Amino acid sequence: MNTKNKQSGNVLFLILIAVALFAALSYAVTQSSRGSGDADNELARIAQAEADNCSVSIDSTKLRLSIIGGCDETQVSYELPNGSNPNPSSPSDKSCHVFSPGRGGARPCGPWLDGSGCTDAILSALSIGEKCPFAAIVYAGISGGNRIYTTLSNQGAMQYASSYSVSGAVSMTDGQANTDTLINAAGGAPYSGAISCRNLGAEWYLPARDELLHLYTVKDTGVLNATFEAAAYWSSTESSVTHAWRVFFSNGVTNDWRAKVYSDPFVRCIRQ
Repeated sequence: MNTKNKQSGNVLFLILIAVALFAALSYAVTQSSRGSGDADNELARIAQAEADNCSVSIDSTKLRLSIIGGCDETQVSYELPNGSNPNPSSPSDKSCHVFSPGRGGARPCGPWLDGSGCTDAILSALSIGEKCPFAAIVYAGISGGNRIYTTLSNQGAMQYASSYSVSGAVSMTDGQANTDTLINAAGGAPYSGAISCRNLGAEWYLPARDELLHLYTVKDTGVLNATFEAAAYWSSTESSVTHAWRVFFSNGVTNDWRAKVYSDPFVRCIRQ
């Protein structure tokens, strides 16, 4: 099979996957709007279906950019149409831009929506588990004296890092500082979780261990209900050259027994 035919086959395959997933998620939204259950649970299920739909759209676009455009994780740009959230490492021709018409072509959704309508006044009025009306930003309570917000979906399961190195990201309470350290680590391997969170915008970061543990305590509140996996999540806090801290969202247990290069823990981002 020649290269052109192979690429065409890949594109068709991706389209079929996207169509199937979209149909399944649309059915989930329809079903969640029926029945006579508690209104909060109904809204939570609809919000989760919308978040899943967004994740499918973004993931399929990234896969297409990877297969056809040869874009790796560090080159993918989530720059919005208004020019915000640029990625300096992305090619200048926008060939790795998720939201660029004619390139990625995806529509901003979920945490990538322009959250300019989420003013400080609106965010400060939210109750725990309540979402900003203009973007998928959910208030998650107070951690370390700071109001923190999270998304309605995970970034996926991934490695903490692709190889072993010491970055100095050791704070148990300040994930923002940890993420800055991981992003700017000189000579270090790409830190997938930190990069994934920072790609949402300059204010987003991989939570430190104690911030992640706080997320566990509110995981069933409001629209956050049923949006977390009963599994391990990475924090941004490393414990050694080979290991980093994580929190189990099945029972709230914390440990640093998983090596950084394993890709089974999930990532959930926060911002202040």
